[in-house]
Amino acid sequence: MKLLLEILIRPRSAAEMIKQRPQWVWQFVILALVSVSLAILLHPHVVNMTLDRLPASATVQDRMEVGRMMNQDLATKSAFLPMRMLIGWSAFALMLLFACKTWRTFEPVRWYQVFSLEIAAETALVLGQVAALVYASLNQALAFVRIPFGVDQIMPPSADTLVLMALNSVNVFSLWYIVILAIGVRTLYGISMMKSLITVVAVWSISQIVNVSILWFLRDAFHFQL
Repeated sequence: MKLLLEILIRPRSAAEMIKQRPQWVWQFVILALVSVSLAILLHPHVVNMTLDRLPASATVQDRMEVGRMMNQDLATKSAFLPMRMLIGWSAFALMLLFACKTWRTFEPVRWYQVFSLEIAAETALVLGQVAALVYASLNQALAFVRIPFGVDQIMPPSADTLVLMALNSVNVFSLWYIVILAIGVRTLYGISMMKSLITVVAVWSISQIVNVSILWFLRDAFHFQL
């Protein structure tokens, strides 16, 4: 728990702790429990948003069936969410590991350190989900789970929802996450802040492009009005 708080307010000090003693198990357990709780609390909002995006041709019975299926899947999705998180965070850490290896570093780039840093840094994004829950509770007419203070706020509400979702990924919490990782990579391996920031932004951008591409495919495949 101490590391998760330290990474938010003193990322350099947290990175030094990780450098000396990489650790992630309890940090992951805490973040997974919080994330599952948030997913359950957000579920009613997600159901309403999904039903609102169904094609105009969908009947009342269709809407009821979709809602019923989503509610039935909640327990399964909640149970498997920690596994999805572990796989996703591991994949990101692996990409970051190889990206760090492209530079000449003062310290050897070690997987366990990068993975521990990534797990701890995810605290900022989990806080973003907390903010999203609060925002969804106060705004009942959202088209998607929106994190406050995102770049999408500069766009008109009539813009394509998928574009808004992509822009929303750039928000104060994701920027916080990027800065934490950049400071962490610099502290671990002694490269310049500019190189560290370029590395983290590049890896993060690739991951976001993959996420948006998946959403684009799902929209076309299921004909959601995103």
